[in-house]
Amino acid sequence: MQLQQAELLAMGFNIMTDPVRLTFSYNQNNIVQDVESGYADVGLVRTDMIDRSVAEGTTRWENFRLINEIPDSDFPFKRSTSFTPEWPIGALTHVPNEMLEVVATSLWALDRDSTDPALATPGITGEFATWVPPMNYLGLLGMLESIGYYNPKERNCLRSEDVYEAVQCPSGYVKQSSEKAFCIDDCKDGYTCLCRPCTKLQEPALMLQARALETTWPPTVDTDEVQALEPHFEKHCKRMDRCLQVATGQRVRWTLLDQIGSVGRAQINAPMLDEVKIRLRFDADWQPMVKRSATLPSGLSSEEYIFDDAAGTVGTHVVEVMINGEQAVMSPVVTVHTEPPQKVISCPEGQRSEDDGSCTPCPPGTVGFVEGVKHSCRPCMPGLYQPSSSKMMCVLCPSGRGAALDGATECEACAAGSSTMGREGRVQCEPCEPGQEAVAPGQERCSSCPRGTYSLDEGSSECITCDSGTTTRELGSRNASACGCSAGNYLLKTAGGQGQCQACQTPSFICAGFGAEPVIVAGYMSLVDEPLKAFACLEPEHCPGGGPGRCAAHRDASSVACGDCAAGSYEGSGKCQPCQEYQSWKLALVLLAVVIVMVPVALASMKFVNREDFFMTHSSTDVAVLVSMSVSVLQAFTTFGMLSITWFEPVASLFKALGALSLNLQILRVSCVVTIGPVASFILDLCPILACAGIAFGSLLIKKVRKPGTDFMAQYVNTMGALGSMFFISIVLGCMQPFICYSHPGRNGMSMRSRPSVLCFDSKSHTLMSAVGIVALGLVPLPLVALACYSTRKYPLMIVRSESHRLLTATRFLFLKFKEEKYFYGIVLMAKSLLICLVPVAFRDRGQVQVVIMTSMLCVFVQVQQELRPWHSNVTNTVDGLIGILMTVVLVSGALESDYTAMAQASVLPIIGTVALVLIAVLAVVAIVRAIYRHFRVWPYFHHFVTHHKADAAAQARLLKMLIDTAYNQNTFIDSDHLKDLDTLFDTVKTRVGQLIVLLTRDTLKRPWCAGEIATAYKCNLEVLVMEGPSFYTPTVDELGAQLNTYIDVSGVQLSKYGIHLSDIREAYHWMLSEAVPSLALCADEAPRVRLEQAVACLKNLSSFSTISGNSSVMRVMSTNSSGTRTPKDWHDHLKRSGLVVLSADPNDDEAGAAAGIIIVKLQAKLGHMGSGLHMLHEGVYEEPADQRRLIELSRALVVLLTARTLSSKPQLDAIIDGMSAKETGSQLVVIPLSTPSFTFPSETFLATSLPAEFYTKPDADLAQIKGLFRFIASAFTFHASNDVIQLQTDAILDRIPAHFDKHGGRRIRQLSISNKISMARTNSLASNELESTQSSDLESPLVPLDEDDVN
Repeated sequence: MQLQQAELLAMGFNIMTDPVRLTFSYNQNNIVQDVESGYADVGLVRTDMIDRSVAEGTTRWENFRLINEIPDSDFPFKRSTSFTPEWPIGALTHVPNEMLEVVATSLWALDRDSTDPALATPGITGEFATWVPPMNYLGLLGMLESIGYYNPKERNCLRSEDVYEAVQCPSGYVKQSSEKAFCIDDCKDGYTCLCRPCTKLQEPALMLQARALETTWPPTVDTDEVQALEPHFEKHCKRMDRCLQVATGQRVRWTLLDQIGSVGRAQINAPMLDEVKIRLRFDADWQPMVKRSATLPSGLSSEEYIFDDAAGTVGTHVVEVMINGEQAVMSPVVTVHTEPPQKVISCPEGQRSEDDGSCTPCPPGTVGFVEGVKHSCRPCMPGLYQPSSSKMMCVLCPSGRGAALDGATECEACAAGSSTMGREGRVQCEPCEPGQEAVAPGQERCSSCPRGTYSLDEGSSECITCDSGTTTRELGSRNASACGCSAGNYLLKTAGGQGQCQACQTPSFICAGFGAEPVIVAGYMSLVDEPLKAFACLEPEHCPGGGPGRCAAHRDASSVACGDCAAGSYEGSGKCQPCQEYQSWKLALVLLAVVIVMVPVALASMKFVNREDFFMTHSSTDVAVLVSMSVSVLQAFTTFGMLSITWFEPVASLFKALGALSLNLQILRVSCVVTIGPVASFILDLCPILACAGIAFGSLLIKKVRKPGTDFMAQYVNTMGALGSMFFISIVLGCMQPFICYSHPGRNGMSMRSRPSVLCFDSKSHTLMSAVGIVALGLVPLPLVALACYSTRKYPLMIVRSESHRLLTATRFLFLKFKEEKYFYGIVLMAKSLLICLVPVAFRDRGQVQVVIMTSMLCVFVQVQQELRPWHSNVTNTVDGLIGILMTVVLVSGALESDYTAMAQASVLPIIGTVALVLIAVLAVVAIVRAIYRHFRVWPYFHHFVTHHKADAAAQARLLKMLIDTAYNQNTFIDSDHLKDLDTLFDTVKTRVGQLIVLLTRDTLKRPWCAGEIATAYKCNLEVLVMEGPSFYTPTVDELGAQLNTYIDVSGVQLSKYGIHLSDIREAYHWMLSEAVPSLALCADEAPRVRLEQAVACLKNLSSFSTISGNSSVMRVMSTNSSGTRTPKDWHDHLKRSGLVVLSADPNDDEAGAAAGIIIVKLQAKLGHMGSGLHMLHEGVYEEPADQRRLIELSRALVVLLTARTLSSKPQLDAIIDGMSAKETGSQLVVIPLSTPSFTFPSETFLATSLPAEFYTKPDADLAQIKGLFRFIASAFTFHASNDVIQLQTDAILDRIPAHFDKHGGRRIRQLSISNKISMARTNSLASNELESTQSSDLESPLVPLDEDDVN
């Protein structure tokens, strides 16, 4: 049955509670019959019982329905359950194993289907198939346990006679007593019947209830309101549900009703309620409930348990019931207590209402509060206090004080060693943790132990100080082991072995402190025998830092600041490099190569600096100046590298590479051949000065032997002066090396910048080097400065005194490269160089001061240079100024990038400084290349240069230039057009002229500028052509000899500064006036224009104007019928024409005639477009007065050229009178007066008294006509002005000439020239700027009223 019971239970059918009766027949055949007969509804039998009955014919399958049939074709019988092992055979423990094996194998061999009768008979007889190894019985035990037939704890199985014991009631049921569990009625004999052995319990078995009791309320409660508010009670309380809601103070009875009762519990074997307790709040005590009898609604007797109490405080509470020590099923439940309605009793704030309705103040330590309408007092909670009565709020205890109890009237101060951790309202003070202290009572916080102290215990009132000057790393140290020397200090052991903290030497050492040894910083070093004495390394990469005696590779660790290379190495590229068997012959080879390169350069330089002043052109001087300037800039950069500035790359590398310019010869690897000390090395550095002096001395000595006339001493001084000036900074820096020092940290002395291993003023070596440097200064730089000062002071006298010529030659290196008036600028340059050298000496280690001083000097000298502009070339002056500015930019960029400035992080500064440095190099190279280019490519080039006396032949020279340029298409130089600077005049003759044309007039050879031009051409072997004018006379032998200095007017001009002396002029004059120079004598009988035209034509006919023979004799130009000469036939042709422009000039004044020729050349082409021509009066052919008058009357315009002798020239006065008379007779003629600089407008008195009477045919009428001329506005004509000015003046003349002319004699159509006065005013302005002798009267005649028809 057990298996069937388990199967039914799994399907939800419990045979102990669900069937009405459970019958045990103990005979399965009876079970089959009882089901078939209807006695039982369901039967539980073995699988083969019905099959056997059917086989026996006692029943049929149609009478039954199989519950939960399991289809199984392999099993011969119908079944409802799974297979379960049965009939196992077991053995006791004493049976031997051999016996077990024999029995087991014998049983396994039995098989009813076997062909062996011996094996088949037992199965057939015993009605079994076979024996098999036992199956797993754990499932069977689990099944028996599930239905209560197996107790796993006791390992006990229940048999059939234990039916009552086997009854297992499910949850919610209890097993009835055996009397009620077994039923006898309707139970067959021999059967055992169970009738519902499990009885279902009442729901719920225990019921918790609450109800109100009669309550006596205090006087303050409004009882009417309370009665109006009905309390809420549940019928029975359920777990975690609200059970009741009543007003606080309401009396309540709690009842726990047992709906089974003790009798019923005994019958159903249920546990008895031995102990029942209740508590009305989770934090209240348990209270016993009183047991008493009760009657259930069904009339059965039972028990109930009661407990009476009043509702507690306002709020929601949890009520718990405990039965027999365990939580009851319905527990816990929830109760809600509300404030009972109160009578309204109004009390002031801080007072409470009493039961009798009165109000009393809340005492100190309490505060008033209102709950609804009730006024009460409550004590201040811990951490709060109230010192006064009748208050509504408690006060937080301040930080550093606490209150541990309720109702505090004051807060107690925290004891020393404790605090409130900075908080207010603390109940109690907390002790300070280890590493903290609270010195005084009442501290708000415990403070961490300061550095240098510690505390071991909790609640310390004072920290303990570390010993021996030690300190702690952090605040709040907790033990003495945290004490040590602080960072930046180290422990110096004393004689007693205790030790004392000492400050670390900064910035050379890093002291981590706390037991760590001092570590030297990179860029510093210390010697092994003095490990705590630091020396700064000039180059940080030389000293890697770390321990004492550490230097970069191949450097001598025993030398101060790692300044020396170790034995077997040499200094190269800022590093010590191994010599690698560097033999002495290699040094000799290097020195030989230096000599081979330097000697030719020195000889060429010496030849250049001693070249005669005369042959020094401006272009070659510019090249020399720019090269010298570039070398000086490089030397100045060497000085920059000695400043206390941390230079950025690539500037730092450049400054290192400039060591050769500071006379540092260590790069020759001398140390690889011979070991030399610092003194010998310093003396070796000064050897280049002696070498240069020796080369110059030997070279000049050879020159003296070859050319005995050589001034040896003057040229030697000049050579050494030039070299000394160029390398002045390097020489001074080389001599001052012992005094250019930098400081070591911690007052550890100073080292030389050039030799850091030598301590300044602290060693014998330095003393000797200082003495050598002072001697070297006294031998070279200081004498050079003294010579410069002396010669500069004497220079104004030297250039005028012939006896000073030798001193001038010896000091020409100072003056030749500057303009004459800026001769003193050499002293300025030396002062600049000397001051630059003194900055690193006078202000050592003071980078800020060095930068300020150096920048100020550079700015001042740039300003001075730009103000003076001392160089000959404007380009050189500009380049010098720009280089000075860029040097300042480089210096300022380096200073701002250095660590001592606030802008050290400005990464753009190195870029600016590098760009400035590159610009300096580019500027210098471009300027030098440009100067060399201009030296070898002469531009502009002039085929001819006209030397003339401006006062006598300015117009003639202008006309000659115009004729030559037109006839031969060549470029001719005259000073009016091309001279920009007198200082460049002779340089132009030397370098940019092909031929010198000397136009000789009366005073040409007396003028110093003309003499200088002729002497320059002579000394430069320039081709010369002489044109002798009618006014020229050949100077006498005396005038060219002893009287030459008075013959030539040298006042205000010092030709000697240009290398031109009287001896040079004398030789040049003799040569020019000899037959060696071709000469053309201009014909005095011809007009100036005609004679010049003839001369130009003659030049072309003679030699194509390019190769005139130097042996030709003087050729006199005669009158010919050339195109430039007018014949009588031309005169008569002009008389037949009308509308000509007639020009009148003084025929006895060569300058006036030449000026008229200039006007003719300028106007010819433009007048041709107007259908007009030009006629020059008084030129070559005599004109009858009547014919001249007729020609003027038929002319379009009469141009009168007013010169110095116009008013004393009868031909010109006649032309004026004829022109003015023609205007009065109605002629179309326009009279145009032209005023030249030599003309002075006459006064009335002059016209009335000074004009020769013989000039007048009709005195009164003629004088009136002459006066009438001066009523016209006179146009200015300045013939010695530039070509542009002359062009403007001739354009102004053309504007006044009528453009239209009536050739048939009708009324003329005149041109009113609006631009005339504007053009003339512009012309006058330009003329006044160029001519020093022009007067106001030259420019414009007095204005008088004119008729409208007379306006031109």
